[in-house]
Amino acid sequence: MYKLEKNGKWSNLDQQIIKKEEFNLLLSESFKNPSFGITPKRSANSFNS
Repeated sequence: MYKLEKNGKWSNLDQQIIKKEEFNLLLSESFKNPSFGITPKRSANSFNS
């Protein structure tokens, strides 16, 4: 499971910040499965902040 931290970075349940490559994979999965809960806007914000 992944969650969006208050600082805008994605982390998994053991608090490791995920790599951008892993994030991109997670993002591509979210496009295939919209109910996954990640929107493109939220995803972009996590890297622009």
